[in-house]
Amino acid sequence: MTTSLIRRRSRALALVPTALFLGLAAFISADIAHAIVGGDPDGKRHPFVGIVAYQLTMGGPWYVPNGGNAVLVSPTVAVTAGHVLEIPLTRERLGVDPYARGVVFDPVPVDRNAPMDLAVFREVPASAVHVAKFVAWHPDLFASPDTPNDIGVLVFEQPVTGRPTARIAKPGLFDTLSSVYEPRMEIVGYGGTEFACCPPAGGGNRYSGTTALVDLTADVIITAALEEDQASAGPGDSGAAVLIDHNMLVGVLSSFDPPPDPDMLPFGRYNRTDSESACEFLSNYLPLRCSRIGY
Repeated sequence: MTTSLIRRRSRALALVPTALFLGLAAFISADIAHAIVGGDPDGKRHPFVGIVAYQLTMGGPWYVPNGGNAVLVSPTVAVTAGHVLEIPLTRERLGVDPYARGVVFDPVPVDRNAPMDLAVFREVPASAVHVAKFVAWHPDLFASPDTPNDIGVLVFEQPVTGRPTARIAKPGLFDTLSSVYEPRMEIVGYGGTEFACCPPAGGGNRYSGTTALVDLTADVIITAALEEDQASAGPGDSGAAVLIDHNMLVGVLSSFDPPPDPDMLPFGRYNRTDSESACEFLSNYLPLRCSRIGY
């Protein structure tokens, strides 16, 4: 199927605005499989993608759930989906707001074979957590389905050292590239539950895989597993990275769109990190230039 045909199919759906947000009960299951559906254990391929950790009380232990991702884009800043920060899983699942938040970059922070769901929080060593001194999300979070502004940042107390960072694409670059050829896209995340398609595997660990571009708007990227060897996002992959050129971040997972075929996995809806709106927000925390390429 060509990209143009894929895009026409997606536009016929009008990018259905009834997004099914990650972590909601409709998708949660105790039968855990790959974090990224159809993906593989990531190992050291994308060391800049981490899982959000929570400390419930001052001086208390740190925990990670089976989901919630953040992408290191500078030694002091990680980017995630805004709803990961605005509605933390501790509030959603435990009824309490966290005392502190941080990020763990270990590709396997928890037992890969332990069947868990998003309601379960597993302890991680405090030494593994890069603690955020503050978090922030876009002031117009979920302004509209077509302009979700579902983007946020964790700013660390201490710089993360000895670890590579992802690059953020300049506004207009991905549009230019995708108009000329179909860029190779990868998705990376720690999601903790999945669909009944794949062999069981523990959640809360970093998985990755290639995916297909279905549609591209000014603020949203839609991806899907259209080929047998391609991957899709699973619930718990909120904030998961979609990348081009291995380490160039172009979006973070916000929600799902229903697929045109009921036998297909839901399409991933990623908030673009290279949109003008995202760039203006991120430039408060990073030295970005937000003028569009080609304009």
